[in-house]
Amino acid sequence: MPTEKEKSLVVTQKKTLQETLRENMILVWIILFLLGVIISVFVCKIDSLQTSVLNRSEKAPQKPMTVFSHSRVLDFSPVLTAQADKNPDYQNIWGEENLTFNNGGIEVFYPVGSYKPSETPRGGAGFIYHLDSSVTHARLSYDLKFDENFDFVKGGKLPWFCGGTCPRGGSDAIDGFSTRYMWRTDGDIDLYAYLPRKTVTMGESYGRGNFRFVVWQEYRITQELRMNRVGKEDGLLVVYVDGQEVYRNESMVYRETDDLVVDSVLFSTFFGGSDPTWATPVDTKTYFKNFVVEW
Repeated sequence: MPTEKEKSLVVTQKKTLQETLRENMILVWIILFLLGVIISVFVCKIDSLQTSVLNRSEKAPQKPMTVFSHSRVLDFSPVLTAQADKNPDYQNIWGEENLTFNNGGIEVFYPVGSYKPSETPRGGAGFIYHLDSSVTHARLSYDLKFDENFDFVKGGKLPWFCGGTCPRGGSDAIDGFSTRYMWRTDGDIDLYAYLPRKTVTMGESYGRGNFRFVVWQEYRITQELRMNRVGKEDGLLVVYVDGQEVYRNESMVYRETDDLVVDSVLFSTFFGGSDPTWATPVDTKTYFKNFVVEW
């Protein structure tokens, strides 16, 4: 039989072993915790570096913006009285009731349930504004903001260049062209063009989804267009948002005759689309300002 002294020694050794194991476990947990922290910091650094590199690559324009020798600020406010004044600068005017000119800007109203202009209620507005100069290379810029309750639904139209007959609404593009923008579902940008070689009844999409709009944020959107040489696929189309290139195409065909040039702005904005599934579910607005044409 072990003596009391031997029993006490055994108990002491067990306690010492348990304490040693406990201390070692604590040390292991501390090491694992510190290792986890180091790994997390390392991963975050890598993610941050990757994001930084990605952002720099996304924001870097492919080519410098063209320097034009002429520019003009466009004031569309005369459109409200253009029909009564028989102003030849404006044609195909509709939706004046939805236009409000305020401090140099334009507010466009879209009542709930509106989509294409031929339906009631009528939302948005449109007109063709003839430029003073007819050119083959030009750039148009303006500021755009969507109302804070704006629902992009399936899409809608935004203004841009046109020439000749300024085709739209399913018409052919033999004697004209147009290069309006569209907003699409979730705010995706889309260049919606009527061109002589289009293969669909309506307009064709270019660069769809290359950028996404967010409501209640102001953007500076720009389109540079250079007509193709007749018989060549060498027309230029470049889209910028806030000065950053989001789409470039150097093989566009805008015309089959030298008579066709950039001569107008097609101000056209509405929800649609040609059926009620495109309609806005709320009363809402868009805001435009600082229209500038360069050539």
